[in-house]
This record gives sequence, structure tokens and C-alpha cells, in this order.
Amino acid sequence: MVKSCVLLLLCRNTRLDWRTKISRSKNIPFLPELLSDQELDIVYICTTNNLHKENVLRALEAGKHVLCEKPMGISKMDVEHMINVAKMQGRFLLEGMWTRFLPAYKHFKQLLFEQAIGTINFLRVDFGFFSDWGLREG
Repeated sequence: MVKSCVLLLLCRNTRLDWRTKISRSKNIPFLPELLSDQELDIVYICTTNNLHKENVLRALEAGKHVLCEKPMGISKMDVEHMINVAKMQGRFLLEGMWTRFLPAYKHFKQLLFEQAIGTINFLRVDFGFFSDWGLREG
């Protein structure tokens, strides 16, 4: 948690019971109202993939910085367009690749920096975990 930041707005999420425990939080049901709030600096887009481009562009054009859940877009052209708009607006745009910030990655990066595991000539890294989500007994 960043100490100087406050979760201020939630949009279209009535399942978050903890929103009432956040003293300054508001629940705004629609994106236009959310983006017009002057206290809001950055938005996190976690809609379905097909809506990422539209929502990201609306946020950038409203002057907001954007963190967008992966995949950022459904095509290279869409992503390039979003990046160009972010540059034109002078706004930060980041794909929400949450695994990048895992402690294991930070530790591995430190090992590389210290050359504790020698010189790396080739590296392939995959991340995954077992989940039975969606499996049905047949």
C-alpha cells in the first residue's frame, strides 16, 4: 500500500463489502461519472478484454493515469493506439502484469544483479499454478 494514496472510488462493484470501511470511498455506478471526478488521479481497468481499449481511451482522454489488466488490448494495433494516446495526453499507462511485482521476481532480480548465480546466457521463465477452478466432475 502506498501511504500517500487513498482508495477513493469504486465503479460498478457492489460485491466489495469493505468499501464501507474506507472513510473517503464512494461507489459510482457508471464510468463517465467516475472519470469526471477531479479527486481521481488514476484508474484501474479490469473490465472484460473486449472493453479494455474503450475504457482505457476514455480514462486517458479524461486526463487520468491508467493501470489496465492484462491483456491491455485484443490486438497490437489497439495497444499501440492506447500507448500513443497516453503519450499525447502525458499520462502513465501500464499493463497490470501483477506477477512482475511478486517477491520471488524481486529476489531473482537481486541474484542476477549480484551475479550470485553466475552469468546468465539464456533464461526462460514461466509462471503458473494448479487450480481446479472451472473443472466439473463428470
